[in-house]
Amino acid sequence: MLCVGAHAAQELTPNIVTADAAPDTVATSLMPMPIFNFAVHNVAFSPDGTVLATGDGTGMARLWNTQTGELKAAVQAHTNWAFSVAWSPDGKSFATGGGDDAVRLFDAANPTQPLKTFLGHSNDVHAVAITPDGRQLVSAGDDRHIIVWELATGRELLRWRAHDGPIPSVSISPDGATVASGSRDDSIRAWELKTGRLKHELIGHTEDVLSVRFSPDGKSLASASYDGTVRLWDAASGRAIRILKGHTNRVFSVAFSPDGSRLASAGDSTLRIWDVATGQQLNVITPGGAVEHGGSLIAENLSAVAFSPDGTMLAVTSTTGITSLLEAATGKVLRRLVPNGSGPAKLRP
Repeated sequence: MLCVGAHAAQELTPNIVTADAAPDTVATSLMPMPIFNFAVHNVAFSPDGTVLATGDGTGMARLWNTQTGELKAAVQAHTNWAFSVAWSPDGKSFATGGGDDAVRLFDAANPTQPLKTFLGHSNDVHAVAITPDGRQLVSAGDDRHIIVWELATGRELLRWRAHDGPIPSVSISPDGATVASGSRDDSIRAWELKTGRLKHELIGHTEDVLSVRFSPDGKSLASASYDGTVRLWDAASGRAIRILKGHTNRVFSVAFSPDGSRLASAGDSTLRIWDVATGQQLNVITPGGAVEHGGSLIAENLSAVAFSPDGTMLAVTSTTGITSLLEAATGKVLRRLVPNGSGPAKLRP
């Protein structure tokens, strides 16, 4: 394992579970935790759509077969809280950011040890993204800084203080020239990736900005916030295009369909699908319902969403450790991904 960077984070000895392991291996590796610790914080499809990566509050990163729902592998990526996952463009590796202040890069085919550990943040790393050319990795988190790394060597190329509050989300434009950041200081900022120069500040949200995403053509930016709204912005000018209202509580995540025509937003207990051109709400999906924990029913609040590369599936994650794969056109639940024994609750029929 290669460790790079100046900041000393805790060294990690990963716990690995592969498809050949006993089904309850994951469960025996974890200590009992409060229910919120099992929340799945982020989800990402591999570039070919065959594998889904998730990161959760126990520090585990898991790889799932999207066609069968089988757990392919699981790794103790961080000592606590695997907040973010991102794939390399070739699908051969994935990166995670965690609550131990570290970013780690894993071989997707054999994630037994990190290929690299990037040390430089002084607090939780909530966001990681890899540039479209696969050469650089961008990370951000509670220390208010954005760091740009050279992926091949792990060398830190650039860092800057980007916000006055923690940064839960970053997104890189399809041309690799711009990185957008959403912050708990209620703002969104667009930066020149090569220099860290501020290009635009997007003001409109009245509470924490939890998710930002560029559209596939790079012309628009979507955002989600604690204020219960989803917003669309013109990426070139930073001008607000429209506000999408429908969620009744905090919105945690947004994702564009591959063709850019639809936007999915996850928050409260609903997944909502929007027409990007008109702002019309196309569908409201409640994939989870309730889970049983300690004899009580607990609402399954949604925490992250992603479209598959071909646009036919949606993956949505929850604060109760359950990830659902849905048919994008109808919202029909295709598969439930529930780690044996590591989730806090049993899904109610």
